[in-house]
Amino acid sequence: MVKVALLRAAEEVFSAHGLDDALVEEIARRAGVSKGSFYLHFAGKEDAFKEVTAGFLARLAQMVPSPENYSQVPADAASVGAFIEDADANLFDFLWQNRDFVRIVGASPGRFAYVVESFEQTLIEASRAWLEHWQRGGLVRPDVDVQTSARLIVGAYQGLARAMVAEKKRPPIEAWIADAVGMFYCGIGTAPLVRALQSRRVQRASQAAAAPARAPSRRGTRRAK
Repeated sequence: MVKVALLRAAEEVFSAHGLDDALVEEIARRAGVSKGSFYLHFAGKEDAFKEVTAGFLARLAQMVPSPENYSQVPADAASVGAFIEDADANLFDFLWQNRDFVRIVGASPGRFAYVVESFEQTLIEASRAWLEHWQRGGLVRPDVDVQTSARLIVGAYQGLARAMVAEKKRPPIEAWIADAVGMFYCGIGTAPLVRALQSRRVQRASQAAAAPARAPSRRGTRRAK
């Protein structure tokens, strides 16, 4: 329990101050223990940072399980686009909620790079598994190299995540993800999936265009009452 409290406190302190300016004393104080107790569990703040980072990335990995870990996965093209967009938007929303720590991890010293690289490989393997799944289901073209596609998708998402956490206010994550999914899967998808994605894009554009027109009507109704 003491170590769990220290890890939680360490994540808070690292998020607020970064690794270089984080103080062991503050971590211990927030955890409600002595500085000596900290050193019973960690060799130093770098050791704590490594464990916090590994734990954070493990939580992220749980958000990108392989297809076999789902009891029900949509098989029809009309549902697949929404399924992918929702899963990816949830992942990015989690990153946004934890953006302070994400920034610190992105700027972490090179000696911790292997932790991030291991997570990147986990993402690539999960993406490859999904692409193979959609390929077997006839939604990804049979000529597509799923390993290369997985690497491209993960690389692009990493760039998108860096851009997102650099924003001062929450960007339109859902729109970003919808655009990314549309660009990738319209490129590697079969005709049914491409048509479904294009239909979703048209529907979103229609809803966006209609939204401003509806707002004055609602306000006018309230005034009339």
